[in-house]
Amino acid sequence: MQELQLLSSIEEQLEYQRNVPHVNITGELICAWFDDSYWPEDKIFIAGFSEEELKAMAKFNEVYENVLASNRVEELPQITTLVQTPEWAHLAQAAREALNVFRHQADK
Repeated sequence: MQELQLLSSIEEQLEYQRNVPHVNITGELICAWFDDSYWPEDKIFIAGFSEEELKAMAKFNEVYENVLASNRVEELPQITTLVQTPEWAHLAQAAREALNVFRHQADK
């Protein structure tokens, strides 16, 4: 999953910001996951993944929601600030763990 790859790499997130400085990358990352990628109630979405992959995404989604809940402010910080927080490092680690499940499934 492209979104998990991007969320797993702080370096890629910062590069994304450098490449499109006029865009709120924090908002883009949130929308890409919650609006565009993760639809756990959708039957077609569910049919596209193994049980292990669905569990990995659910676990990652829980971490993501917790990170966002801990940063409840009127406006989320710019990605250059957010990536320096322990919460965002935890999010990136959770994304890497989810990606590992996908890689393992692909190797089967």
